[in-house]
Amino acid sequence: MEVKPLLEVEKLALKKQKYYHINPIHYILRAALASMFIGFGVIVAFKTGGYFYNEHSPVAYPMAAFTFGAAIILIANGGGDLFTGNTFYFTFAALRKK
Repeated sequence: MEVKPLLEVEKLALKKQKYYHINPIHYILRAALASMFIGFGVIVAFKTGGYFYNEHSPVAYPMAAFTFGAAIILIANGGGDLFTGNTFYFTFAALRKK
């Protein structure tokens, strides 16, 4: 198992926990921002994929995935906190008793 990346996960969990204790409202707003970007990405992915799907194009699903990937990039650059990432970080840190 890779030790160094997992130690980074622990550090991120502790950093997120500290950030939450300092300013919980800001932390919740970051989660809302991530939810907004995911919602935006899903809507745009369905719309984009729908155009290609209606034309029976083989690139319908790749185009939908591409536009959804843009939403993930917005979350990473915008500083949003996804539920799935936080669940991984905090569960792993808890299992390691950090």
